[in-house]
Amino acid sequence: MAERVTVICEVPIEGFHLWPDAVDEVRFLMHPHRHTFVIRMAFGVEHDDRDKEIFILRDMIRRFIGKHYGTPAQFGAMSCESIGRVLFEQFREMDVRWVEVWEETTGGARIDVV
Repeated sequence: MAERVTVICEVPIEGFHLWPDAVDEVRFLMHPHRHTFVIRMAFGVEHDDRDKEIFILRDMIRRFIGKHYGTPAQFGAMSCESIGRVLFEQFREMDVRWVEVWEETTGGARIDVV
């Protein structure tokens, strides 16, 4: 039986976003609001001896977000889904298997390889 092995890293990111077209029930989301976004990413590995080191991956993700969105991150009108897509595309060549972007631990989005 063939195996698919991944390493998974988790990166908390302080940031703000908003939903300009929020429906009436959640109209407050039209204004910038803060989250601790929790980014989880899985990367394929070929062997068991630090093929991709988790500390290095986390630093790469933090640097990318800081460079493009600042600290704390200013995501503007980006949803968890759109943040996840940006990260997926940025790290695609590193054999990213999936990306999750959560708002704290209450909900979020996942982008998978298909």
